[in-house]
Amino acid sequence: MSLSRAELKRQALIELYRRDFLRFCKEQLKIRGIVPGELLPFKLDSGQKRLYDIMEAQRKEKGYIRVVTLKGRQSGWSTLSEAILFHKASLSPNYNTLLIAHDQTSTEKIFEITHLFWEEMHPLIRPMIRYSSKRELFFANPDRKKSILNPGLRSRMDFEHAGKLTAGTGSTRQALHISELAKFDSRSVDLLFSSLLPTIHPVPDTIVIMESTAFVGGDHFREMCEAARSKKSNWAWCFSPWWLTDRNRIPLKPGEIIKPTPDERRLIKLAAQGQPEDDVPPHELTPEQIKWYRERRMELGDLFDQEYPPTFEEAWVNRELNVFERNILAEMREEVYDPIRYVDIQPGPRVLTVRKGGRPFSDQNYIAIWKEPERGAIYDIGVDVAAGLEDGDWSVAEVLRRDTMEQVAEAHLKIDPIDFAELCFWLGKYYNTAQIIVEMNGVGYITGNKLGLLCYPYIYIWRHRERAAPTLSSYAGFKTTWETKKLLVGNTRHAFLHRRLKIHSRVLWDEMYQYCRVGEDGYGPALGHDDAVMALMLAVQGIVDESWGKLHDGSDIKDHRPEEQKATWQYLKDLGPAKKLSPTEAKIMSWFSREAI
Repeated sequence: MSLSRAELKRQALIELYRRDFLRFCKEQLKIRGIVPGELLPFKLDSGQKRLYDIMEAQRKEKGYIRVVTLKGRQSGWSTLSEAILFHKASLSPNYNTLLIAHDQTSTEKIFEITHLFWEEMHPLIRPMIRYSSKRELFFANPDRKKSILNPGLRSRMDFEHAGKLTAGTGSTRQALHISELAKFDSRSVDLLFSSLLPTIHPVPDTIVIMESTAFVGGDHFREMCEAARSKKSNWAWCFSPWWLTDRNRIPLKPGEIIKPTPDERRLIKLAAQGQPEDDVPPHELTPEQIKWYRERRMELGDLFDQEYPPTFEEAWVNRELNVFERNILAEMREEVYDPIRYVDIQPGPRVLTVRKGGRPFSDQNYIAIWKEPERGAIYDIGVDVAAGLEDGDWSVAEVLRRDTMEQVAEAHLKIDPIDFAELCFWLGKYYNTAQIIVEMNGVGYITGNKLGLLCYPYIYIWRHRERAAPTLSSYAGFKTTWETKKLLVGNTRHAFLHRRLKIHSRVLWDEMYQYCRVGEDGYGPALGHDDAVMALMLAVQGIVDESWGKLHDGSDIKDHRPEEQKATWQYLKDLGPAKKLSPTEAKIMSWFSREAI
C-alpha cells in the first residue's frame, strides 16, 4: 500500500526531528517568556547548551545517557531535561518516561511545561493523545475501535513526586528525569536506588538525568556529585556557574557605571580563570551580570550561593550560623592548591614518594605534603582519630608550622588506631619532632596510648584550665568536652578572623565551609565530615597553648607593657587631687608609679 504525499512528508519530517534535537526545539517547542502571555521558541542558552553537549558526547560514546548535574536556580535545566524526554516520547513508538520531582507543586509545573510542548507542536506531527492528566501523557489513538489499525505511538510520559514514588517502580521505563534530588527524603532515595534505577538498563537510547540545586541534608546527592566529578562512577558530570545562564543579567541605565566591590572583583577573576576541575570555560563577566549579581545578592544574602552557585564548593550553603565566615574563606581559597607530592610513611624517619601531583578527594586515603620541613622550624600536628571502619569517619592529622600557622601536610586515612599512632610517630619525627595533639576521646585513647608506649618525646600535655593560670597536668592529649569544644572553636576562629591561618587542602577547606553551629551550643558539619576541621582545631590549640604571653599577631605581651603602663599611669595622675581614689585605683596607681616611671 503506497503512502500519500502528505504522509511521506509527515514521516520525513518526524525522522528529521528525531535526528536533530536542537532543530526540533527551535521549530516545534514553545516556552513561556517573562512577559505575560508571551510564547517563545525554545532556544538553548549557553548554560543549557553546555549540558546538552555533555549528554550528547556521552550518548555518542556509550549509546546511553547517565548524567548528574548541580544547577543554579532558574537555569532552565529542568526544562531542557523534559524537552529531551519529550523529544523521545513524542517521536518514537513505545518509549516510556518518568519525571520525579521533590513535591507536588514542582511536579505540576514541569507537567505544564511538557503539556505546552505538545499543544504547540505542528498538527502535522503532533502525536495523538489518549490520556492527559496532571500525572500522565499517553500518546495513543483515542478511538479504541480504530486503534487496532492505527494505534499511535503508544508512548507515555508519567509525572510523580517523591512522596508517591512507589507508583512508578513497577513499570518498564526507557528514560528517567529526577528533579531536585537533594531535597528527597531518605526513604524516597532508598526506593529510587533499590527499585527504580535498576529497571533502566544501560542500553542504547536510555536516559537518566539527575539534576538539583544544593541543599543541606542532601548527602546522597552530594555523594553522587563527588563520585561523578572525580570520575569514579559511570555518570557524566555537569556544573555551570550562574554567569553561564544568559538571562542572569540586568541592562544598565544610560550613563550608569558599575564599580566592582572586592567580592565582585573576586568573581570577575574566578570567571576569567575558568574552573578546570569542573570543565567550566573562562568567561568575562559583564557590567550587566555584575548588576544582576548585586541585586540578587541583596535579596538572598548567604543563600545566594546555594541558589546561584559560583563554584561547586560554594553551592553547599547551610542555614545555620557558619563558624567560619564565607567571605574570608573565599579569600583563603586562593591559597588552595594541589600538594607537591603524596607519600607513604615507613618505619624510620623517612618518607617515600608514592606519586606526584593530583588532587586529594574527601573519599580517598592519602598523605599529602605541601611543604617540606625546614631546619629550625617548629611544627604542631592535630590528630583526630576514628575507628578505621569502611563506612565510618576518617582519621586525620593536620600539620601546621607554629610561627606562621600554615598547613604543610595532611594525612586522611581509614586506618586502625594503633597503626595510625605509628604513622603519626614517624610523621612527627619527619617534621622536626613536632608536638602531637591527640583528641583523647573514644578510640583516640588507643592512638594516644600507643604514642606514649613508643616514647614519642613531644606529646601534648593537658592543661588545668580552671585555674587562674593554666598549669600542666600529668595527663597526655586533649580531652574534648562540651566546654573545651568551645575553646577549640574559639581559638581557631580567632586565628581565622585575624588571617593567621593559611590552608592549602581542598578537603579541609570544604569541611571548614560546611562547619556550623548545631542547636544552641553544639558544632558540627552541615554536610559530610568534620574530621579534618577537628584535627586543624587541635593543632591550633597546641600552638596557642605553647605560645605563653603571645598576642594574636605573634608578638610578646611584655613588649607592649611599657607604653600601656605609661598611658594608664598618666590617666590616673590626671585625675588629680580633686577625685578621691578608690582602694583599687590606689593600688593601680602605686603599681604603675613603680613600674612605669
